[in-house]
Amino acid sequence: MGSQLDKSAQQEKEATAGDSPDQEPSTPVLGATSTEGPQVDGKRMFLEDLSQEEISSLSGSELDEIHTKARSQVEEDNPDAVSSVLAYKTHSLMKELWEDR
Repeated sequence: MGSQLDKSAQQEKEATAGDSPDQEPSTPVLGATSTEGPQVDGKRMFLEDLSQEEISSLSGSELDEIHTKARSQVEEDNPDAVSSVLAYKTHSLMKELWEDR
């Protein structure tokens, strides 16, 4: 839990550092654009939910397999959904697949 606070403090520090007049404006943390809104990543959200021990036990191929399976299923079930909805649903399904493994 402490790392989340540290991460938030770092993001806030970076955001305020980008506000100084002699620097260019900082880019949004989540990659928001004026037309699309924030870019979210279901795979990254899934990893953020895991403990360091769980991440260490997860191989790259297993992570890719869980992500690919979840994303394919979500896209099949929601063909017209926007990318942020797909990402949140992918994140949710990845958690289910992780728990059922």
